This record gives sequence, C-alpha cells and structure tokens, in this order.
Amino acid sequence: YDAVLENRNELHLHTKLSDDASVIGVREIFENAQKLGLKSIAFTNLNNVQDFPEIMMCAKKYEHIKVVYGAEVQYKHDADSPAYHLTLLAKNQAGIKELYKVISSISELDGANLIDLQVLKENRKNLLVGSCGSKGELFDLINQDKVPFAISTFYDYFEIFPSQNISECETNKKIFYLGEELG
Repeated sequence: YDAVLENRNELHLHTKLSDDASVIGVREIFENAQKLGLKSIAFTNLNNVQDFPEIMMCAKKYEHIKVVYGAEVQYKHDADSPAYHLTLLAKNQAGIKELYKVISSISELDGANLIDLQVLKENRKNLLVGSCGSKGELFDLINQDKVPFAISTFYDYFEIFPSQNISECETNKKIFYLGEELG
C-alpha cells in the first residue's frame, strides 16, 4: 500500500466550483494532497476553469506538488446523439490558453453545456485529450462491443475510473487492453 501511495498522482479532480456535485475547495485539496504525499494534481472541473487563479496562488505554497490545469467538458456529434465527456489537460502555458478558448466555446443545447468540437480540433496542439472513463464515448462504444479504433485515435490517453460494478470493470479491462495494443 505504501508503495502505491509513494507514486500516487491525482489526474482528475473537481473542486466545489465545478458544474457538478464536488464539495471540496482548492486549499483543502492541496492540504490533503500534501498529507497523502501526492506528486501531482490535475484540476479538471466540469465546464469551467474558474479556480485557476486560486490554484496558481496555492501552488506557490505547495511548490513540491506538480499542478496540471485542465477541465472536463461535454460534446455531441449532432443534436440527436448523447452528450459525452472529455478530459482536457494543458501541457504548458500555451495549453492553458487553448483550454480557455475551448471553454469559451461552450453553449447550451438540449439542457447540456457543450463545447464546439471544431474549436477543440483547432486548439489541441498543447492539450492532452482524455477519454473521461465511464462518461466518455470510448467507454460507451466498447461497452456496446463496437470496434472503437477510429475514435480511440482521437484521444491522447485513456481514463479508467474505479468501479464496484462488474460490467464497468469488464469494460475498463477492455479499455486497458486497447491502450496496451495501441501503445
């Protein structure tokens, strides 16, 4: 257990300013990360980057913890398709600017806040695009036993969220093996 925690990184974390049900603040996250010995934290609030100024201030105090700036966003291919999630992580300062452009493209459609996929495609040079676990299109396609090769190349990395659900665990295994196959 200690060996696992020794190399632990949190790469998908929401704060209380996220558009979902998180209740923890930025300062609390840094305090807990220090107690747990985390090496890095990726802040990925749903549909916003409002915490970035506070994160930058806290990062100065906890400079031994690597901060990755990101967001979880939603998209649809057309009006009839379901909304899927992506995780976007900035590789560098230019990536943060690209992330702001993507977040600025959000508009409401059918009760969901969606990014413009074209804006993402034009502004992803300095972003890493993740599959967002069980909320993502990759998970959905694999769960339906569809060959996801074309969509899997859209992602820079695959995310697997922990689950107690046997079906989700089986889908997670398939995603893991697809990742190994694709290198």
